[in-house]
Amino acid sequence: GTSPRNCDKELYAFQIIKEKRVDVVLHVETAQLNNDWEVLLPGYFNQSWKEIVANAGVGINTTYESDNIKTINFAKTLPADFNAEGYIAVGAASRESTTANDAVLAYYYKDSSNNYHLTIVPKDDEIIYAPLSCADLFEELTNLTTIDFSNFNTTGITSLSETFRRCFSLTDVIGLSNWDVSSVETMYRLFSGCSALTTLDLTTWDLSNTTNLSNMFYDCPVLTTIGDVSNWNVRNKKR
Repeated sequence: GTSPRNCDKELYAFQIIKEKRVDVVLHVETAQLNNDWEVLLPGYFNQSWKEIVANAGVGINTTYESDNIKTINFAKTLPADFNAEGYIAVGAASRESTTANDAVLAYYYKDSSNNYHLTIVPKDDEIIYAPLSCADLFEELTNLTTIDFSNFNTTGITSLSETFRRCFSLTDVIGLSNWDVSSVETMYRLFSGCSALTTLDLTTWDLSNTTNLSNMFYDCPVLTTIGDVSNWNVRNKKR
């Protein structure tokens, strides 16, 4: 329904939770001076985003050995110098849903080499929430060189299985040190086949609930640095 007038924040929050319109975080902000309240649509990223983008009919490919995505940037707002040709709705109704909506928008442009660059921003909210399962999320984007997770909230995610598998060209992964992986159960083949990757910073990662680390860095021949992981307890974990 419409936002009620002349009610306090707590009562309105209770109403919204009862209606199940928000399932992770309730965002309420004051609008104008008349004490109306506006609930912002959380920015849930769609687990099926690759299929959505590939089917958008703008020439972006996301299949193995034919993808033409070069860079991905998760940002709060679209940079002023990003000359977007258009956008594709890659939001989801909830963190577990694959139903597409426009809570998150992927803006794109094509460079002179016919490679696409994506900047992904929330439509209303300030935060983009990762799907609860990030399994295969960026798998086999073989031409992807850079991905920036500056605005990508991973709190509560449970799977990082094969998330970057066979990203052969990937050299820069920005913002991984800010990821909350404390609920992740599996990191099976997380970076497997990232053959150009040389450096990662996983120092802050909490692996206390992770049980499967099997082939996490398999076929990463030039990866030399992953940060200070001396606090990782890998005893009794599948490796």
